[in-house]
Amino acid sequence: MDKKRKNDQGNRKKKLIRTKREAMIIRTVTILILVIAAFLIWYLIDSRSYVATVAGRRIMKYEYEFLLRQQILKTEQDWGISGKSDAEKEQYWLKTEGGQNPWETAKNETLNTSKKYMIQLIKAKEMGITVDSSVRSEVNRTLLAYQQQLNASDSDFARWVEQSTGVTLDQYRKILERTKVNEKFRNEYIKQNYTPPEITEEEIRAEYEKNGELYDSADIRYVYLKKFDENGTTLPQDQIDAKMAKAMEVLEKIKKGEDMDTLIANYSEESSDDSDEERGKATVNSSSYLQLPYFKDLFDFALEGKAGDADIVDTDMVIFVVRIDKHTEFDDVKNTVKSYLEVSKEAEWYNSELDKWSSDTRFNIIKNDVVYDAITYQNYRKK
Repeated sequence: MDKKRKNDQGNRKKKLIRTKREAMIIRTVTILILVIAAFLIWYLIDSRSYVATVAGRRIMKYEYEFLLRQQILKTEQDWGISGKSDAEKEQYWLKTEGGQNPWETAKNETLNTSKKYMIQLIKAKEMGITVDSSVRSEVNRTLLAYQQQLNASDSDFARWVEQSTGVTLDQYRKILERTKVNEKFRNEYIKQNYTPPEITEEEIRAEYEKNGELYDSADIRYVYLKKFDENGTTLPQDQIDAKMAKAMEVLEKIKKGEDMDTLIANYSEESSDDSDEERGKATVNSSSYLQLPYFKDLFDFALEGKAGDADIVDTDMVIFVVRIDKHTEFDDVKNTVKSYLEVSKEAEWYNSELDKWSSDTRFNIIKNDVVYDAITYQNYRKK
């Protein structure tokens, strides 16, 4: 009986020991499974966080998408579709002609831009230029200035950044910091390696003769005749014809030498807060196109003409009777043209250096195909 009791006690001890060992094994296996699961989750998230690598450095997905957005805006502007409807834009981006698809072309161009962006970051680090406290402070001041201009709260500003750039405020800050590093590297590299060539008088004159309208400015006076009523509705054609006849009458008076200020006072329909002395006067240059693109014909006439020229410029909304009072000439803008050529030659030299680095096998780009292929036009439009 005692022997049987001892055996039962021994079996219970063995069972208890086995149960503890099994529990420890189960606990260990459970922890191992959780670690593996956590690693797999991290790996899946991490492997989808970047689009490509250059010399082992990752081009993050948000950086690529930010640059892709800039490429899309530029392409739409170049092709004249920036103001079109979403449907018209989609038709352009998804068409395929001659084996070429605009969307894939834009993606590839952005990949090249991203590669050069990353190469400069790598070479900047080799030169000892990184995102330090001075870079962070400069970027923070820039962002604060943006926010103050918008008079926005922190949350509103963060929302505005995301809507206008396609990335979060924190991501945008990182992009600005890295861009600032690249700018510092570029400036230092040019300082150490670039010898500016001499800009000759012949080169300056040739550039001016080719692109004079980019440098010139003109002072003009004009009579302003509206082709719309107070509600903004286009006038009937007979009324527009009557205003054109009036414009021709004014032009004849200008050609006969009548006082321009008097003609403006008697004929111009422009409503203005300017004093009578400033009414019907303007100075135009190449940036005027950006401010008032719908008056492009007026600016073209002013910049392509010469002092004393007068004519009627008929636009969609307004009939102008214009006289050019003053127009810059070569000697007036020679230094500006020279400065432009200096900057252009410097940029051309640096870009050639960047192209050399891009062709170096050390900087071969390796795509993360799963992420790259998932960036479709449809997904871009959803952002």
